Amino acid sequence: MRRVAECTVVILVLLCLVVRARAQTHEVSESAKPKSEVLVSASKKSRVGEPLTVTLQVKNVGKTPFYITRAIQAASYLGGFEVLVTPPPGARADGGAVGGDFFGQVDIMKQTEQFILLVPGAMYGGTITALTIPMSPGTYQIVGKRLPPLISGQVIEKLESVLKFPVLMDAVQSKPISIKVTN
Repeated sequence: MRRVAECTVVILVLLCLVVRARAQTHEVSESAKPKSEVLVSASKKSRVGEPLTVTLQVKNVGKTPFYITRAIQAASYLGGFEVLVTPPPGARADGGAVGGDFFGQVDIMKQTEQFILLVPGAMYGGTITALTIPMSPGTYQIVGKRLPPLISGQVIEKLESVLKFPVLMDAVQSKPISIKVTN
């Protein structure tokens, strides 16, 4: 009977150690999760009918390096930046779209050169033209959004094992800015 009690204690201790190790691993992975913010800037004024030019940057605000794709404008499976334009009530804006059919045609594992490493404090971005054109005067709200690459969980795991750091897979949105559009 004593031997059964000793075995039970040993099993319970091992079980507790496994649970604790898994919990610690989960905590580490959560703390290693990429932390980022998107910064957006543009001229404070524009004219009706003129495209809005916006500068967008993603910044690593965490303690762990992470990868993003080199894509600036979100126009493919690689993700990138998107500009969201909100007109004032009653104002009119013309919009456009960008797209492509890349699914199943590309092996992202052969395109690791499309990824760049952002160390803590580093930023990456560029200037793009918003697809929405203001057609009425007023104050428009502009938000920048960084979209992740369109890849599956299994591919992400393989990619991160090759790249050695995580890939930013969350969509991240900036705080809004305002642009005054006049005639």
